Amino acid sequence: MQNRLHFISGLPRSGSTLLAALLRQNPRFSAFMSSPVYAFFCAMLTQTSARSEGSVFIDDAIRKRLLVSTFDAYYHDTPPETVIFDTNRGWTTKLSRLVELFLAAKIAKADVSVRTLFAVCLADPSEAKAGSGEPARAVADYVVFRTPLAAACSDR
Repeated sequence: MQNRLHFISGLPRSGSTLLAALLRQNPRFSAFMSSPVYAFFCAMLTQTSARSEGSVFIDDAIRKRLLVSTFDAYYHDTPPETVIFDTNRGWTTKLSRLVELFLAAKIAKADVSVRTLFAVCLADPSEAKAGSGEPARAVADYVVFRTPLAAACSDR
């Protein structure tokens, strides 16, 4: 699971659902709209935190195994060669936990309008202004997917 799990997150109407739909067209990818894993993850995190009465029985190693097992259980039937993109806008609020659990994971964040994305996808590359780089820039802005989460969070 470590090397094949990635996350998609974005504000409402930012194109994250469209991104998941585009990725899902490739049979090597599993990307669904707003999976329930985020809710399961948050519930497990709450129940294993110091606020829970059972927290005296749970150390960091157990907490980590339980949180990772949430993903393992949900994606158990996914073939091992499939790259998983879990989509939920809440993932951006859990970046520090995701870094702890999945060092190799990356996050795709949608931050341009769907209209811009369609314009880029439908544009004829031969009609682009020479040297403007607009389609490449728009696509690069749309999917910020270059660095692992650990590297993205190291600036903080």
